Amino acid sequence: MDMRTRLSLTLSIFIPAVCAIIAVAGSCARKDTNTVSRVAEDVRSITDAHTRVVWVQDTKELTDVFALGNELRLMGYDTDDGEGERVILPGPASFAKPMITRRGDRIIFSDLEQGNIHIVDWDGSNRREVAEGIALAVWIDPDNGTEWIYVGRERSDERGNPYESVIRMPIDDPGREEQVWSRTLTGVDNFQLSADGTRAAGLFPWPECGVLDLENRRINRYGRGCWTSYSPDNSYLFWYFDGSHRNVLIVNERTEERWEVNVNNAPAMKGHEVYHPRWSNHPSFIT
Repeated sequence: MDMRTRLSLTLSIFIPAVCAIIAVAGSCARKDTNTVSRVAEDVRSITDAHTRVVWVQDTKELTDVFALGNELRLMGYDTDDGEGERVILPGPASFAKPMITRRGDRIIFSDLEQGNIHIVDWDGSNRREVAEGIALAVWIDPDNGTEWIYVGRERSDERGNPYESVIRMPIDDPGREEQVWSRTLTGVDNFQLSADGTRAAGLFPWPECGVLDLENRRINRYGRGCWTSYSPDNSYLFWYFDGSHRNVLIVNERTEERWEVNVNNAPAMKGHEVYHPRWSNHPSFIT
């Protein structure tokens, strides 16, 4: 099955994957051993791998659909630990935009109330502050294995509250900051990189959707919309949502081919608008 066919199928059925980012859900259900085992088998039948997912959950009125408040808890799911969905950090607090690091053992999230970024081990231990700003993306250098975090700084008052600059730093050496981009404002949802780190998708700013060519320091603009994402391999596939939040417009940057995929026709979506999409760390799966 070629990438275009596989991607179309994945988007239309919304398969959860190794690195799920923001989702806001209701209260925790009591665990049933048989159910936990069955769900793990179902997920593994799709991903064919040990899979972890992280998301945030509203603890109060279940109305914080953009995870902007401080009444949240941090949730996780691991197919191989037998626990089912579980609380990683109970809160209530701000746990915006959680992301699993590329090795899968830690979680990066942002505290919007304090204006800083934190990291915590998968089991909820060793929480520490990493830097000021908001976490936009995580990336691992394929040449030396260094894990990087990309950070939005200097929040603007423009619509959507984009950031005036993007910097990056090694997760385990946050004092070593590097400037990435400051020629335009950059939106939060979503900034993602290709595997080689030469391309970054994003809103520059909303509703201008495009890809940063980080080697040549320029923007390739592809349209107006929202919720941009970039394939985590080196296929250079970029997507953005149309205005109705029902279709994804996909651009192959190598060939300039474009196509559209409907994302709200899966049975669970019931034709509604779609929010919070994000490519996982595997090109075949999104959440």
